[in-house]
Amino acid sequence: MPEPADGHRRLGDLFEGKGDTESAAQSYRRAAACAPDTPASRVSLAKALIFEGDPQQAEVAVRQAIALDPNADAGAQGAG
Repeated sequence: MPEPADGHRRLGDLFEGKGDTESAAQSYRRAAACAPDTPASRVSLAKALIFEGDPQQAEVAVRQAIALDPNADAGAQGAG
């Protein structure tokens, strides 16, 4: 059974694909709230922050994802 964070992340990916970055950001933030201590959720938060115009905080979130799992591919963590 998929985790709630996965569902929100996938929904964010769908909104992003349709160009609805506001809804995508909301979904990515929900994914991050469901599982805040996972690399994938930190990457989801980074995507939300980029869409919201805050690249500095997005970088912080990506660095947190890397710190949580230095061997993970941060770009792939947010992939649906």
